[in-house]
Amino acid sequence: MEKKKMYFIVAISLLIIIVTCIVGYFIYKNSRIAWITDHEYLYDKAIEYLNQKDISESYDKNKEGFKIFFDYEPFGIEEKGKQKIAYMWILEEEYFLENNEIESGEGSSMPYKFIFENNEVVSYQFPSDGNEYGPSIKRIFPKSIEKEVMSFQIDSSKLRKDVEKYYLDFKTNTEQINANSIKSYSSKDGHNGVIMNAVVVKADEKRMLVLAGDSTSTLISLGYLEEGNIGYKQGQEIAIYYSGDILETYPCQLAGIEKIEIIKDKSDIEIPDNILRYCYSSKDNVSAQILELTSSKIYLKITDTNELKYNYSHNYKIEKEVKNPNYTGIGYKVGEDTEHSTSGYVAPAPEYIWKEVSKISNISCEDTEDVKGDTSKELINRKFDWTQLYGKLEGGKYKFYLIDNDCLSITIEFSIDENGNATYNEPQILR
Repeated sequence: MEKKKMYFIVAISLLIIIVTCIVGYFIYKNSRIAWITDHEYLYDKAIEYLNQKDISESYDKNKEGFKIFFDYEPFGIEEKGKQKIAYMWILEEEYFLENNEIESGEGSSMPYKFIFENNEVVSYQFPSDGNEYGPSIKRIFPKSIEKEVMSFQIDSSKLRKDVEKYYLDFKTNTEQINANSIKSYSSKDGHNGVIMNAVVVKADEKRMLVLAGDSTSTLISLGYLEEGNIGYKQGQEIAIYYSGDILETYPCQLAGIEKIEIIKDKSDIEIPDNILRYCYSSKDNVSAQILELTSSKIYLKITDTNELKYNYSHNYKIEKEVKNPNYTGIGYKVGEDTEHSTSGYVAPAPEYIWKEVSKISNISCEDTEDVKGDTSKELINRKFDWTQLYGKLEGGKYKFYLIDNDCLSITIEFSIDENGNATYNEPQILR
């Protein structure tokens, strides 16, 4: 009788252990982060969303040369059901010109969590200030990146260089606009305003895009006045009466517009193709299909149904995922834990990084291309054999970048196994 009782207890104990293991496994499985690596373009969409929002809310947005500059560090993108969640650190700083000097406005440097549905931002979060910073980091970010986020410090040197270059170009472009296309006038309130001649590139229900004066590159976005669209159309020459302040977003915007006149129904100025392409063509009308991908070549078919097609480059590069020589696997704490805060933590450098495959010759990318193939209007073929440029690729993970001439890039992640066979993800088209 005692033996039966003992067997019964053992059986129940084993059953409890098995059930606990099964439940624990499913809890662990469901709690794992589903990180994805084929949606990096969502980082740029997050920046674009933040840029549009913060421009509209900025106190300095009407100042000359106003622009918000961004730099960011990606922490990862998580897929959760129908949502995709991007974690990133964003450095954001406003700048403008005052008395021809570069002045800074508002700025921030902090981690963000962006939630996407159908690849559009639906909400975002960032941590609280002060004593709540540490606890809010724990609430917002997954545990696997929590320490990295807590201790991260972004390098601002790249943003500073972008600012310097931008305002050097801005001053040059503004001088050109002023010299070529602007006259003064007395505005309704008695202040001196200016008149800019421009050519209409595109007009829709809410606003129009115009090309400034004799410039071949300065695109301006105009909202309509109270009378709305009075018949603006592509190719017209117009005169814009405004305060003289130019908001250097892209496209530019003009402040204090009082009047817009149609001067000519057909301007003598020819609109460049790259401006027309920016205004009318869309990456949504472009698809790419891999016909062949091996360790030594790629055959890519691009379908472009835009009326004005993009200029597809003959230049490319291949990067490989390699062991980071600076990887130690060891992080360290900064400071001490207190009752109200958690010490900082410097995470170890990433174990793997992307690095361009070493070239074995100085041959140009174009010289590795087979230009034969389908030449129909909608189809663009790119067939490269990189044997003479990179050699035959060994086993590993790779990225192929088609570097485009019109700010449209095509990226493909692929792997080569130990037998030389290739597997790949669908091409990503980014603008």
